[in-house]
Amino acid sequence: MLRLEGITKRFGDITAVDHLTIEVLDGEIFVLLGPTGAGKTTTLRIAAGLEKPDEGRVLLDDREVTHLSPSFRDVALMFEAHNLYPIYNVFDNVAFPLRSPRYKLPEKEIKERVTKVGRDLHIDHLLDREVTTLSGGEIQRTALARTLVRTPRIYLMDEPLSNLDLKLREELRVEFRGLHQKYGATMLYVTHDFVSAVSVADRIGILDQGRLHQVGTYSELHRDPKTMTVAAQMESPPMNFLDCRIEEGYLVVNREANLEFRLLDSQVDKIGQATGDGEMVLGVWPEDIQLGIPEGQSSFRGLFIGREFQGADTLVNLSVGKNLLKTLAEPGFQGEFRKPCPFYFSKEKIYLFNKRSGERIYL
Repeated sequence: MLRLEGITKRFGDITAVDHLTIEVLDGEIFVLLGPTGAGKTTTLRIAAGLEKPDEGRVLLDDREVTHLSPSFRDVALMFEAHNLYPIYNVFDNVAFPLRSPRYKLPEKEIKERVTKVGRDLHIDHLLDREVTTLSGGEIQRTALARTLVRTPRIYLMDEPLSNLDLKLREELRVEFRGLHQKYGATMLYVTHDFVSAVSVADRIGILDQGRLHQVGTYSELHRDPKTMTVAAQMESPPMNFLDCRIEEGYLVVNREANLEFRLLDSQVDKIGQATGDGEMVLGVWPEDIQLGIPEGQSSFRGLFIGREFQGADTLVNLSVGKNLLKTLAEPGFQGEFRKPCPFYFSKEKIYLFNKRSGERIYL
């Protein structure tokens, strides 16, 4: 088990990690998901011992290791850049950590381990090859093999699939879960890629500007995002955000588009208490928006401004006043550019956030 408690790391005036506390349980894949500059790699380097925190402490199996050097922490770190050694062939690159002065295993055991992990990652036929002759996918698998050949307390993975093309990423995502189960590994995995995160994670932590916003399973984060930052990171495409206000008991987004909802007095009071100034953002998931006019309902009015094709999904872009709204449609959907396109979503499907703090408002 890895626990980071109140970790803060500054580089000059920049706070890369801000009072971060996470716990990675034995045998799980814990994914830190966040954009570039969120503090993900700094967090990994602190866990590995390559950076010292300005505040907080690092524990492995309930033993504090904050001031231990990397070689005494018994962790394995896979860098985003892979860093294979061009003077060695694939076998020797994979075997390198086992031959270090810290471990110095017998050559017979090294050969057995390298052969096994090579077979598991489908690179056993490449073990005699020079790394300069490898393709991008083969380099990625070799770097992963070099990480997995050891049996540390925890594996630390820095964007392990980010440099691959789409097809190879999909292949390795499927294999990654199988490898995790086969090796019974505990992993802290960081990525900016939502699809990679939900494909491999047991739990996900949303990190942005060094701050941890929420931790949970995919379904927990999707169903109950606590902040706009969480909602913006979850799903591809992410949640739609629309500025809104309270007018005469209605939650109003755009009256010209008929986009407003009648509220109870108690709901209006809650919003007033939560915002003070009434500055709010309405959020709705693309899949909760229905195109067309639902039976027995009045629809909202938007303008069709284009389609995007994402695999089997058709993503429709609508203009609603100054807002852009994305929704999903049937593959055969046809729309005429800049022409009216009715749509609908129910009040039960909306999320409200404080515009200033980004925090969720519960009605």
